[in-house]
Amino acid sequence: SKARTDKAQQDLRVVEDDYSRVNKDLVATQEQITLLQKLKETSSQAAMQQEKMKAELAQREAAGSARDKIAAAELALKGAEQVNAQEFAKVEYQAASDTLKRAQAQLEAKDFQMASQNADAARDQANRATQTAKPTYDQTASSTASQARNEALAKDLAGIPGAQVRLERRGDVQRAAVPLRGLFARRSTVIQPGQEGVIDQIASVMKKYPTYNVLVVGFTDNRGRRDELLARSQAQATAVYSGLVGRGVEAKRMVVSGNEIGRAHV
Repeated sequence: SKARTDKAQQDLRVVEDDYSRVNKDLVATQEQITLLQKLKETSSQAAMQQEKMKAELAQREAAGSARDKIAAAELALKGAEQVNAQEFAKVEYQAASDTLKRAQAQLEAKDFQMASQNADAARDQANRATQTAKPTYDQTASSTASQARNEALAKDLAGIPGAQVRLERRGDVQRAAVPLRGLFARRSTVIQPGQEGVIDQIASVMKKYPTYNVLVVGFTDNRGRRDELLARSQAQATAVYSGLVGRGVEAKRMVVSGNEIGRAHV
């Protein structure tokens, strides 16, 4: 009996040792499970955080793209205003302006996709407004500038002693007619002494306005044969022409013609 008791106690100690070992393994396993759960939770949180960051980044990029496109549309609309599209391309300009306002409102509402789409449309509409308005604007600006040059030319010509300036319009063309009397003695084709200063001033004005062409017309009285009168008027016009060329006025700008009524005329 004592031997069996000793053997039982010995077996019990073995069992207790095994239990202790298993218990330690169980604790270690539980710790590992807990660690794995924490790692899993951390990984899940990291993934969620990463997705959140991606979404925020995409949102910021969309917002930036929308703002850039709206800025491009605003710039295009300013370009349209430079050619007065408000007046010369009213429909296109108003469409661009309305579409841009929608894009700006959508940007404020954080609807970046629609804001971008409308901004692109506004830019295209503004460019069309510019293309539509530009020819009319250029023509108007050219006419305004031409009118200002014509008035300045007339003022300069009026400062020449003996010149009587007339502004005449023929269709779309306006010209300044400047009768110059007393350049030639009766029946002469040579400019009289003392009149060279008038030619000097005419040449000075012509060189100041290099884009203007010049028609030099010679006039005579109506007493005599027609062919002689025409020849004399042509010779007088040629004398004025030669005087202008000699003073630096480009020959290609001038045309010489003769007539038979009146006196010398540039």
